[in-house]
Amino acid sequence: MQSRFDRGYPSRIVTPEPPEGSAAPRVRLVVDGYEDTHYNICQVGEKYYGVHQQDGPLDIDNINSRAHPAYVGSSVDRVVASIKAARLDKR
Repeated sequence: MQSRFDRGYPSRIVTPEPPEGSAAPRVRLVVDGYEDTHYNICQVGEKYYGVHQQDGPLDIDNINSRAHPAYVGSSVDRVVASIKAARLDKR
């Protein structure tokens, strides 16, 4: 089974580790601008979030108040599948 790194998805840290004792979650940018969708895919804990770049940084507390839909999944592939399905529905 290929990992997301084998498929060419870039990975980099968006925010540093939260200070020790902080309740702030660690957010990792896993995919910066998936294909031509303007969606970033971020990881927080064990979940992955597809969020539109125009909505700014990922804020878990306000995920439902964003201008664009956010896609949530247990893997990068599941989020990508949701983004692709939404694109097909718009055609």
